[in-house]
Formats: sequence, structure tokens, C-alpha cells
Amino acid sequence: MSRRPSRTIKLLETVEILNDHLTEELCAQVFESVRTNEREREWSLFSLTKFWTAVILLAPNSLGHALERARQGGNELLPEVTASDGGSFQRYKSLHWKFFHALYYAFTQRLMGEAQPVFAGTLSDLRERFPNLLLIDGSRLDPIAHKLKILRNLAAAVLPGCMTVIYDLFNGVTRQVLFDPDAAAPELLRAVPTLDSLPKGSLLVGDRLYASIQFFWELRRRGLEGLFRLNGKLTVERQHLIGRKQGGGRSVVEEWLVSVGSGQTAPVITLRMISFRQGKSRRDLLTSVLDPQRLTAEEALSLYPLRWQIERVFFDLKETLDLGRFYTANPNGVAMQLYATAMVYNAFRVADAGSTSSRGESAGSRWLM
Repeated sequence: MSRRPSRTIKLLETVEILNDHLTEELCAQVFESVRTNEREREWSLFSLTKFWTAVILLAPNSLGHALERARQGGNELLPEVTASDGGSFQRYKSLHWKFFHALYYAFTQRLMGEAQPVFAGTLSDLRERFPNLLLIDGSRLDPIAHKLKILRNLAAAVLPGCMTVIYDLFNGVTRQVLFDPDAAAPELLRAVPTLDSLPKGSLLVGDRLYASIQFFWELRRRGLEGLFRLNGKLTVERQHLIGRKQGGGRSVVEEWLVSVGSGQTAPVITLRMISFRQGKSRRDLLTSVLDPQRLTAEEALSLYPLRWQIERVFFDLKETLDLGRFYTANPNGVAMQLYATAMVYNAFRVADAGSTSSRGESAGSRWLM
């Protein structure tokens, strides 16, 4: 097995959490709830899951090497298998990625009972007003390199798809990861299905792409709140000045109730706009939280810059856990690797938060490899 350079990971604690929560019973429940005409095979969902999480942790040179090691036995991370390489690769191709998405979500739900909200300590006051502070963003998966034999004759790089991630600022884990095999799928449309699984009252923070009238209405229908940077394409009409504050360094913060939209593609919606000015610096935020006491302008302006942390999540998934290197070119195989990576990431974050909390340290930036 190859080893990643400069990697330090709480392997023992991470594996213990995976073994505790990613059980054969859970896999069987998910398989029964999702399948239509799919049947269990030699490669069960549990065996596939255990194999893929081992691949993420061990970083083999290829799936063939990992399968050979699994057939030999003696490795606690890898399941014992007798399937041939051809049969195994056929299983990666045939099992739909939605099985792994459902398993990732069920695993994460179980994990939340063990997660500790020790991250984003500077925003701890907001925990009393919002059940969750969530970051949302999308990313394309990196093109598959031409190292795979089946791709050597292709002139163009193969795009394996894209993902939308919702990250929990307090608990430090991904709450939702949605794979789309179409790398060109519109990011905003991809994000809407992820909202159905979120607890009511949660506050989502995202960049200006999500400052869409339609997206704000999707949030409202589900009892969710949003905080996004103003999209310059929106039609904004100021209705009422809530307040204006002069700060240090000639900074000015204004709050307005505004009507957003023209009413042509979606109903006009009332939002709160928070504007910060200091010299040539300017930042305009839109939020569906209309009550300034529930989310003050200062809190909103302090919260929005933390949006960069989701970029760190993408970096950890792609670089630290090798999601930028794909073992298959099949969409279902790519999705298996993606969701296995997300489950390992969440298990590590829970293990890291627990050990950090017991030492009384801040858990803000300890995902260092």
C-alpha cells in the first residue's frame, strides 16, 4: 500500500468510530430502504463499504492491489473477499451511487449523536438562536487522469462529476454531500435537493450564487434561513431603514428591509440587506432573518467570512484524502469513492473534536495532514 506524505491522522479513533456506526445492520437497513429490483450479491453493500473506507485510509496504488491484499486476508481494515478483479469492477459499475448516498446520510445521522459542537467558538451565542450554522457550496470533481488503461486512447480528460457539500460549522462535519455525475449540472439546481434533509431553523451561509430569489423561496418553504452575499443581478428596492451605525476607521453599517425581485420569474420576496462600507471596501449581504435581534448586523458580518472554511473541506476531501485521484472512471465507482471519503472525513472530525475537547483546546483548525 502506498502512503501519503506528511500525513498524520487519528487512525485508531477514526477506525473505531467507523466500526461503531458503519455496521452491517445499518448497511442492510439502507439497502432494503433504497433498493427496487437490486439484490444482494457476493459483494454486499457492507463489504463494499468496508472495502472503500479501507481504500481511503490505506491509499493503495490501485484497486487491484487492494483486492489482492483483501484476498490474502490478515488486514483488519479490509474485508476478506474471494471475488475476481473482473467481478469486483463489475460490482462498482452496476451498484447505483444512490445506495452509497443513502448510507452516507444514515451514517452521518448516527454520528451526530456523538459529535460535539466545539468548533466556531466565537459564534457560540448563535447556537441559542439557530439549531445549526451551515455552509453550502459546490465543486467539480477533478478530471480523471489518463492512467487508467481504458482511458489511454481518449484525447480529452474525463470529468467524473461534481458535488454539493453542506458543512456544519459547530460540529465540524459534512451534513450533506450530494453527487451529480453531470459535471456541467447547474450548481444552484443541484443544491435544492440537499435542503430537504436539514433541520428546520438552520441558517445557511453561501456566496453570491445562492443569493437567488428562487433559492430564498426554497429555504422559506422548508423553514430554513439564508445569509448570502448580494448578487448584482438582483433587482433590490429599499423599503425601510432599520438602522445605521458609524464605526471605527470611518466604517458605516446600514440595515434595510428590501424587496427583491421583479415578480416575473418568482414572487417578490422581503429580505434584510446588511451593508458595510469602509473607504473603498464594500460588502452587501442578504438574509431572510428579518429580526435584527435574532441575527445582528455585526454577527452576520462576522459570520460570512467563515464561509472560506468550506474551501478547506474541499481541500481535505480532494488533497488530504486523495479524492483528486480516482480509482475508476465509472460514475457509480466515483460516487462510492466520494461517499467513502466523506464518511472517513466525518469520522475523523468527530474523533478529533472529542480528543480536543477533553484537553480543553479549540478545535478550529486541527485537520492537519
